[in-house]
Amino acid sequence: MKKLLILSAALFAMWAIGQTTNDRPVFIGANKLYSNYGGSWAEPTNVALTVGNITLNPASNVTKYAWIPASGLKAKPSGGAEFSERGDFAAWEFIDNQTRSIVANVKLPDDWNGDDDMALCSGWESATTNATSVWAVAWLWTTVGDDTTVACCASTNTFAASDTPNGLVESEMPILTNAAAGDICVHLKVTRLGGDSRDTLGASAWLHGIALKYTSNKP
Repeated sequence: MKKLLILSAALFAMWAIGQTTNDRPVFIGANKLYSNYGGSWAEPTNVALTVGNITLNPASNVTKYAWIPASGLKAKPSGGAEFSERGDFAAWEFIDNQTRSIVANVKLPDDWNGDDDMALCSGWESATTNATSVWAVAWLWTTVGDDTTVACCASTNTFAASDTPNGLVESEMPILTNAAAGDICVHLKVTRLGGDSRDTLGASAWLHGIALKYTSNKP
């Protein structure tokens, strides 16, 4: 009789586990959220999943950064900045009172939502405090078959140096307008206008890297 009771309890437990309950876990697959509520797999609409302090929503957009370090940039053949030692490391030096540039060709992130404009961010610093530097950015979006030699867009911006000597500054340079959903590459030229009257550093500016700030349609 005791064995029969134990077997009956085990069978009941297996039946109970097999039933659909609201404590069943939510699973993530192929960038979508799925739950077993209702007894079968289904893709919920606008249902958020919270794990710890992170909330994921299959319909939400999130901001991401595609980082291009200083070692991934190149100097222009004429008027280029110089890749130089900076402490124990290295960065691109844009000397004062001169116009110096670096260039980069960047593949667009696969998870860009294809709609919102991107921004170009930079990490730079200078020995000077309480001063400003002037930066110009030119860019061109291309897809397969596009002419890569034509001019597209440009913007000039002024940014304040850090209050700390050699302190890193993160500056959001221009919004890179005119991208289209089919584009696959952005061609960039970043220039310090060291001779501009608004540039008051009186010293070199050091660029450590740039990043594309973009909207992703995937969590």
